Amino acid sequence: MTGHGRTIVVTRKDIDEIQLAKAAIRVGVDVLLHEAGVSYEAIDEFIVAGAFGTYLDIASTVHTACFRPCRWSDSSRWATRPAPGKC
Repeated sequence: MTGHGRTIVVTRKDIDEIQLAKAAIRVGVDVLLHEAGVSYEAIDEFIVAGAFGTYLDIASTVHTACFRPCRWSDSSRWATRPAPGKC
């Protein structure tokens, strides 16, 4: 139920679209890093901007494999340098 007392309905189509979006983000980041010759371990800061970054729950994105696990900073919008072997 929502705060307004309405039922939330999540369909199979909704789940499929979330899975596709998550995979596209993960592959996009992986390809960009690969093409740049940069490893996750070399990243000092990871910023997720815009409306997507505003409402993003970092723990959920890592749990669903949208982003690789890293040692995240206090802000929900960026990660500090990951611990060795963690990303």
